[in-house]
Amino acid sequence: MQQLPETLRENVRLLGELLGETIRDHEGEERFSRIEQIRQLGKSINQSENDDSSALVELLGELNDEEILPIVRAFNQFLNLANMADQEYSASAEAEPEDGLKAMLLNFSQTYGREKLTDVIRELRIELVLTAHPTEVTRRTLIRKYDQIVNTLSDQQRGN
Repeated sequence: MQQLPETLRENVRLLGELLGETIRDHEGEERFSRIEQIRQLGKSINQSENDDSSALVELLGELNDEEILPIVRAFNQFLNLANMADQEYSASAEAEPEDGLKAMLLNFSQTYGREKLTDVIRELRIELVLTAHPTEVTRRTLIRKYDQIVNTLSDQQRGN
């Protein structure tokens, strides 16, 4: 798995920590701990060799109806924040060309060989995925707050 650029990782980490503090303040320590437990289990599954998700499945199965929506919202907000950090990083001057597709393909080719890379590319299946319902409306105030977050990340990077 290719490592994310350090600046992007720092921004995602910062936004995740701020989200965690907000969840603690508004939802309480118990809810935050449950979300963190789910996140850690998901992360360990992603990093393990055997992909055993039974502990996560069991934990999710124990959730009551009142817990599900706030937990889903927390992960949704984290993904929104991570996407904002990624967009800011991509638009910034720090997004060097070696961080892009060319470097990834070169790295794969050097690690696994050109033949394997060619085989993988031949087997790619690219599909269009629409993620938002056409009637979904993002409130203008939320869009402004997202813009403020991206601008703050940009300002922070220029200051470093």
